[in-house]
Amino acid sequence: MTTTSRLGADQAPAPPASYAPQILPATTTMSAVTLHAADLNRLAAYYREALGLMDVATDNPSTGASRGEAGRIVLGSGNTRLVVLEHTPDLPLARPGQAGLFHTALL
Repeated sequence: MTTTSRLGADQAPAPPASYAPQILPATTTMSAVTLHAADLNRLAAYYREALGLMDVATDNPSTGASRGEAGRIVLGSGNTRLVVLEHTPDLPLARPGQAGLFHTALL
């Protein structure tokens, strides 16, 4: 006994009639996400090694500091800025019961 699907291999079931997706205009963009870090260089190293992001800008325009000694590091792909890392040396630790971590997906 063989069973076959009523749908072809290249067809997916249609969503329910009540499903009304919100379609964003094609011109919609997203800016880089900003993350605060007590150890700026360590976090930047993670994004470079784990995700292959590259330095897009490392100079802090307000102080002239580079490579994140005092300020920020901007990482991305090509000329596209994806992550801005802001040096926040007095960043408090998460309290018990707090996540202390928020997720950003880079797809």
